[in-house]
Amino acid sequence: MKDKPCRSLLTTRVLRYVVAVADELKFANAAATLNISPSHLRQHIRRFEKELGAKLVAVEHRKVFLTEVGEEFVSKARHGAQQGR
Repeated sequence: MKDKPCRSLLTTRVLRYVVAVADELKFANAAATLNISPSHLRQHIRRFEKELGAKLVAVEHRKVFLTEVGEEFVSKARHGAQQGR
């Protein structure tokens, strides 16, 4: 029996989503910037975090912030975007 190909959830869309949350520090504002619903945004980020095995974004007392892993991820995403220009 053949194994199914591994399909990563890391896409340029997910990169844009995480960077938007990092920039806005509010799911609603980031979602508005991306023209998607906040629930759609959260769902994509949660799926990717599950695949990654680490939290990128945390919410405490209704405040959104990046975890250490999230900060490193966003830094690398931005660096990669600059390299691609």
